Amino acid sequence: MNLCIKEKFSWKESFYVYDEAGNPVYQAVGKAFSFGHKVKIYNMAQEEVADIKQQMWSFTRKYAVTIAQETYEVRKRFALTPKYEVAGKDWEIRGNFFAYDFVMKQNDRLIAEVEKRMFTWADTYDLMIVEEADALLALCVMLIIDMDKDDGAASSASASAGG
Repeated sequence: MNLCIKEKFSWKESFYVYDEAGNPVYQAVGKAFSFGHKVKIYNMAQEEVADIKQQMWSFTRKYAVTIAQETYEVRKRFALTPKYEVAGKDWEIRGNFFAYDFVMKQNDRLIAEVEKRMFTWADTYDLMIVEEADALLALCVMLIIDMDKDDGAASSASASAGG
């Protein structure tokens, strides 16, 4: 299963998710001006199918992802290259040095791959998922990685500007 995720220009995190045929399947909408990231994912019937909340006051970045009354914790790990894990699923997510492409695995089993499209107006990602049952959680992890990268870019810009 392949999904295309396109960021919408907005004050809040907002993404549209399309299937292989270009049909919209999900919309991710963030809460503007919240303390920490809060994103809800809706299907095309406007039913909430997932919820992402950044857990504040943690030594490392952590997010709670709720799908169908089940909650997973996604944690960022310290490493030279970007690395995340999904507790409870034993997923490990590793990115390349520039953090544009990621691989999600459970032990040696491939779950999904993420590739960022270059030279687009807004962040656009291709998400290739091996099993459809993993699609929604893989989408949530990809959105967390994007939020985390945006936070890192903002802190770098602030530091270089003297702020």
